Amino acid sequence: MEIYLVRHTRVAIEKSVCYGQSDIELADSFPTELTELQRKLNLRKDCVIYSSPLKRSLHLATAIFPAVQPITDIRLMELNFGDWELKKWEELNPQELELWMNDFVNVPCTGGESYSDLFQRSTAFFNQCLREEHKQVLIISHGGVIRSILSMILQIPLARSFSLQIDYGKVSKLNAANTENILVEYINN
Repeated sequence: MEIYLVRHTRVAIEKSVCYGQSDIELADSFPTELTELQRKLNLRKDCVIYSSPLKRSLHLATAIFPAVQPITDIRLMELNFGDWELKKWEELNPQELELWMNDFVNVPCTGGESYSDLFQRSTAFFNQCLREEHKQVLIISHGGVIRSILSMILQIPLARSFSLQIDYGKVSKLNAANTENILVEYINN
């Protein structure tokens, strides 16, 4: 099975704002980024497209290969930052932020979820996808979800997963012979 993991394109929000599961619009650069992505992907007519239901991913999923209707799955959503959503990082309670920063893998954001929670749901989705044995799959999601999936495959501890660079509008490609034999062809292309 050929699997493409694609992070949504740039978003129209300040870099200093926390926006995990908030529904943010895409940046004006979307048409250019879409064209670039379409050139990178060699999608087949029988490709199955999965997407986070957040509009920054779903808009890309419907535009990238209009012949295929994307299937949304809430397990592909970005980290739920709870009470921190749409706040600037410097506006957050310093004690709560420090507690989270010291162990973001296990400590949930105030009113949200931990990175371990995101890992559990995103890898459950991915393992289910592998069992479905499609020929080609395109997954359009978010940086945290893609890092989680790659961390599972590469056996990277979650606390170190942010060493994987996953930029907006970039592609990571996998080839899965079965659920145990997954080859990472490239990351963040």
